[in-house]
Amino acid sequence: MPSSRSSTLSSTYVLHQEGEFSLHLCLEQEARKEAFAIRYKAYLSGGTIPENEEELFYDPYDNQANTRIFLVRKAGITIGTVRTMEWSSVYDWIPTSMINDHYHDLMKTMGAKTPLMETGRLAFNKHLRMKDRLKVRAFLIKAAQLRSCLHDIRAVFIGVEPQFVPFYRKAWNFEVVNSKINADVDMQGTLLVSFTPLLTQNYLYFPPYLNMDDQEVLNRMIEIESHLVPTQKNA
Repeated sequence: MPSSRSSTLSSTYVLHQEGEFSLHLCLEQEARKEAFAIRYKAYLSGGTIPENEEELFYDPYDNQANTRIFLVRKAGITIGTVRTMEWSSVYDWIPTSMINDHYHDLMKTMGAKTPLMETGRLAFNKHLRMKDRLKVRAFLIKAAQLRSCLHDIRAVFIGVEPQFVPFYRKAWNFEVVNSKINADVDMQGTLLVSFTPLLTQNYLYFPPYLNMDDQEVLNRMIEIESHLVPTQKNA
C-alpha cells in the first residue's frame, strides 16, 4: 500500500457535521489510509508497534466484510479513528479479533451465538486538548453504538486500559467482563461490555458535549450500507 495520503476526504460518507467536527465512515481507499496513519502514530508513540516504511498500521481484520472504520476530522484534519467489527449471522459469524481471543469470557457473559459489536483500534492525535479528546472519543463510541442498531446487536464490547474503566462505566454504561486481558496489541487492559437496552429506541446515551440526532445518523448509516458490496479491500 503506498504511503501517500490525501488531505481531501469525499463527503459521500459523512455521517454527521458539528461545527468544525465531522464523523465519517471510511470506505474509500484514501479515508482508510488516513485512519491507518493516525492509528500508526498513536500506537507507535505508545510503544506497542515497531516503525514501518508505510507509516500505516492495519491488519487482516480491516479487510473483513464485517468491519467498518470511522474517523473524526476537525477543520479538515483527521484527529481520531475507531474500528468496529460485527459478530452476527448477517456476516456468517466471521470472528472478530476479541472474539478469537476472549470467546469464552464473552460467551459466559452473553451466551452462545449472541450478536455482538467489537469496538477497537481507538486512536487520537496526541496533540489534542482534553476537551477535544473527550469529544472525539464520544463521536467514535457513539458511531459504534449506532452501528450496533443496524442488525439487532445485543451488546457493544471494547478492551481499554484500566485507567479508562471509570470513564466508560460512567459515560457509556459499560460493565466489566474481564479485568485482565490484552486489550489491543500488547496493551494490558479490561474487557468491557455495554448492553442493548441502552442502545435502542429512546435510550441512546448522549454526553453533554455532543449535539447529534441519533436517528438522522442511523438513517444515514442505513442508506450507505444499502449500497455496499459484501467485501472491502485496503487498496
